[in-house]
Amino acid sequence: MPTFTFTNNSGFDVFLYRIAQSGTLIGEGNLASRETKTFPLDLPAGTELHFTTEMTMDLPSDGPVVYHDKGITVDTYRTTGADRQTHTLRNISTQLSIRNSSASPVFLFSVDPRSGNEVAAGSVPPHNSNLYADRLGALKPSTTWRIKNAAGAVLKTYVTTTASYQDVEINANTFAATANYTHVQFISWEVYTGPNRGPRPWAMGIDGKGYTGIGKENAPDNRLDIEGQIEDIRERVQFTYKAIEEAYNLAVKHPTTLKVFMAPEFLYRGKGGAYIHDVLNGWDESRTHGELFNLSGSDRFPGLFGYLKRFAADARFIPNPIDQNPWAHWRSPMDMMRQG
Repeated sequence: MPTFTFTNNSGFDVFLYRIAQSGTLIGEGNLASRETKTFPLDLPAGTELHFTTEMTMDLPSDGPVVYHDKGITVDTYRTTGADRQTHTLRNISTQLSIRNSSASPVFLFSVDPRSGNEVAAGSVPPHNSNLYADRLGALKPSTTWRIKNAAGAVLKTYVTTTASYQDVEINANTFAATANYTHVQFISWEVYTGPNRGPRPWAMGIDGKGYTGIGKENAPDNRLDIEGQIEDIRERVQFTYKAIEEAYNLAVKHPTTLKVFMAPEFLYRGKGGAYIHDVLNGWDESRTHGELFNLSGSDRFPGLFGYLKRFAADARFIPNPIDQNPWAHWRSPMDMMRQG
């Protein structure tokens, strides 16, 4: 029977198992910290053994033992046809030093590799440091750590490497990159978007006659006038861009002032009311139902959202990362339009 000699140089116990064709886990033993052990195992060549930091087992009264991998897989080994095989487990013992050179406390979170959830890992007071030694593989390479300020904003994200000693520093410059705004300037755009009730003056009790917009006159239903809606969108976004440019020119230019541009709720509503969904996201000739609306000449129409994304991508209107939360410049343009 082949023998397998494994060496565990890590500072914690590991458990080895293989996965049967049925998908069930079959435990094959364990290795204590710093231990070398030989296992006689009748395994065919090509069998993959997994080494994990924690295993549990159920002992049913009417069946075989059921194993569960509850830990972190630190290494794997694929068997060969040799009678005697040896393998040294990857040494994942790591020290992670997080130094806080700033005048404010920072709070540490690691990200669970299985669930993706953050796990609180303590805090570091001002002008202090924490040294994290390997804890059951928590510092294995590619582990994500997030360092936050007291408000919960991420100051720095660090992904561990294969180095045995790793150092991360938080300093005053790190905090400066997430400086809070000190003022807010709201810039409102006043434009009527209600029903068209005819020439002014008119009483609020008069029923509306549709909405002001571009479309076919005397159309049976402007809600289905797709070409009219496309032209209406094009004109409205040009009108919007001029308003945003004017607001930009009037806005306070100081970087600690957050500028919020506000437009009416129903600004993007055409002659027939709400636009057809298809013209919001854009149109191209590959759309299989394009002939339904006879949209010849409208190929590659970017849609309302496409135009708005172009506006939001204008470098003048995107907050400078040094003035804003570090995640702000990673958000999508539409998010930035909604959130500043």
